[in-house]
Amino acid sequence: MKKILFLTLLILGLAMLPAPSQGSTVTFNLDTVFSGTAPANSAPWLGVTIADYATNEVKVTITDLDLVSGEFLGKKGLYLNIDPTLTFATFASSFVSGQQAVSVSSGEDAFKADGGGKYDILFEFAASGSGRFEPGESSVYILTLAGLTANSFLFEASPHGGNGVYFAASHVQGIPGDTCNEDDSGWIAAKGATVPEPLTLLLVGSGLIPFIRLRKKRSIFLGGV
Repeated sequence: MKKILFLTLLILGLAMLPAPSQGSTVTFNLDTVFSGTAPANSAPWLGVTIADYATNEVKVTITDLDLVSGEFLGKKGLYLNIDPTLTFATFASSFVSGQQAVSVSSGEDAFKADGGGKYDILFEFAASGSGRFEPGESSVYILTLAGLTANSFLFEASPHGGNGVYFAASHVQGIPGDTCNEDDSGWIAAKGATVPEPLTLLLVGSGLIPFIRLRKKRSIFLGGV
């Protein structure tokens, strides 16, 4: 009981201190269909994690979450939006690992996602063959731009087309069709974002989360002793 009280007071004390220097991380789960046919499996179908990497740099990780065999991302692969106060004069992209995009393009409101808004960044994959983004794959890039951070992506697309505005969008092709053995396609998007809470970051930085989990497991094993 005394140890639990000590940990509680320690956590409260740490919460009053400045948070440790931790880079921001933003996650988008594309789980909403705004046009066309829904992918065959359950949402979310695609995940995008954006993490601070260095000054003016972020790491973008695109991950398949639940696409089925035959479904893929092609030329209209992934659309992202950023803080409208940033300009694209210094924009650059660097491939890290996974499936490499054919191109990563940028421009203010330059890319229309089928009535789901205008976006600033587009990852294009191959229209056919081995360059498509398919189930089980991921794609990792470093994006560079003056003033860019992970939090720069917490801005919805500009309105266009009447199908809503989102933080991220993607066009999924090869969705199994209902008739004539023809494949369908659909547009999916992320309505919101996941951002770690400051206290969680504080505990991770302090190394207390593993200790707290260990104490909890030990209490269960020892019957609370």
